Amino acid sequence: MGWAVAVLLALSLVVAFAATQEQTAPPATDASYEEARAAKVPPGILVILLRATEDDTMPADARRLWIEKHKEWIATVQGAKHIVVEKTGHFIQAQQPKLVIDTIRQTLSQIR
Repeated sequence: MGWAVAVLLALSLVVAFAATQEQTAPPATDASYEEARAAKVPPGILVILLRATEDDTMPADARRLWIEKHKEWIATVQGAKHIVVEKTGHFIQAQQPKLVIDTIRQTLSQIR
């Protein structure tokens, strides 16, 4: 189960990143981005997306697109949960460790 969660996290990041790079991506990467966007989460895989609200490393337009693509992607995953973590940047686990730990504990209690 742990590898599946890691793969899904990586996939969600690729899909969201691909969406922000569409206008600037070299043609050779288009196929990879299309493949990432077309990928589906297998049934029975629990997906929880924690999303930060403050990321100054990204231009405002890219951040809005990133958020939009997160919402679009999570809506395609049956039973997925999208948690918006206020007042956090890229490192949610460092800025809000209790929330991350509580989310992991809740998830474990659901699958046991």
